[in-house]
Amino acid sequence: MRKIFTIMALLCAGVMAWGQETTGALCSYYGSETYSANAYVTLSWQTAENGDVVITIGRGPGANSASFRNGGFEGGIAAFVVSTDNFETTTPASEYFTAQQVYSGNTYTLVKVADLPAGAVIKHVGAGHALAWKVNGVDAYSFPDFFYTYGQNCDQWAAPTDVAVSADSVITFTGVAGAEQYTAYVYLNGSLKHEQVVQSGDVLHFSPLASGTYAVQVVAFGNGRLESDPSVAASWELTAPEIVLGASEYCGYTVLPGDNREALFTWETTDAGDVQITISEPEGGEAADFHFRGNGMALGSFMVGSAAASVYFNHACQGNTVTLSLKDAANAPTPGEVITFNAVVEYATTLDTNAWPTIPFAYTYGTVCGGEDHTGVENVAVPEAAEKVMRNGVIYIRMGDQLYNLLGESVK
Repeated sequence: MRKIFTIMALLCAGVMAWGQETTGALCSYYGSETYSANAYVTLSWQTAENGDVVITIGRGPGANSASFRNGGFEGGIAAFVVSTDNFETTTPASEYFTAQQVYSGNTYTLVKVADLPAGAVIKHVGAGHALAWKVNGVDAYSFPDFFYTYGQNCDQWAAPTDVAVSADSVITFTGVAGAEQYTAYVYLNGSLKHEQVVQSGDVLHFSPLASGTYAVQVVAFGNGRLESDPSVAASWELTAPEIVLGASEYCGYTVLPGDNREALFTWETTDAGDVQITISEPEGGEAADFHFRGNGMALGSFMVGSAAASVYFNHACQGNTVTLSLKDAANAPTPGEVITFNAVVEYATTLDTNAWPTIPFAYTYGTVCGGEDHTGVENVAVPEAAEKVMRNGVIYIRMGDQLYNLLGESVK
């Protein structure tokens, strides 16, 4: 049997506030009674059958992605101690475990190498030892003390039942006694499109970009137990309006003007559905260049709507271009969805060869900069006055009262 211990915590201004020291007597702990959307992550401490302790980071209420970064527990095995006498004396955890650090992912494992004494409690010593992670693509860190009773077991909340969504977008469901919060997750073809903290009877505030049958699931959260499994999905039929896609928000977009780190960013969607981000310098400067372990802008910091960008894209960085390439053309974001990034960008300019500012971006997928046709038809120019519009997830070009598909064929 797997033994599970979970701690929940509150993200505040990019830094986790755990609120108090936590013990093995608490299976689930919130850093605050005040809830905030996209603010929580969970830590689950699991004693596996082989005696390893597997620490898993997961989403909390209102969050949709979470992962460790920079090794997770940055102090490694040296940051953990073991005690059987309420920490009047301690033994280095290295006598019982080795640590497998992670640079991207959601697990951190203490690999057992010797038997622990009865009643052993494992402590992560926060002083001088950071815990680093991402939640919804945003970097976060803290220096928390954790106390985990080796082999501690926890229960899980039951899943909500009877989930339904009405024609006027009201969600109803039967909740779980004792649960403190519920989050609804809206999917299309298995891809997360929206998440919202809800109570039964609330309106789901979601405008579709593509018509279709959406699936809605509800998860229960609360102190003392692990989050529930998702509920049985309810079907929600939605019809998308026509959406006018303007130009890309970033066409030689200037960041940090007048600074040594000043650079120009351009974001565009290619005909193949990939996203290309290029960096350059103002006139007179040499070409800017992304760098830092070949990432420039790390994939884990991109979000597509409410989903991690890694659901849709692979990542490559070469010279002055970061490319998010589609994993599967049949599972692309819907044109009009917003891709966000709010993390460190590492690059070099003529005046600063090691720039690493935090830069927020919010880019509309499917948009391009003016000048080229981008319709897939070679040498066919699209005037600047033309509109790119979307109907049911498909992009068209509209000039006057005439509508063309991306092959240049008139459809109206």
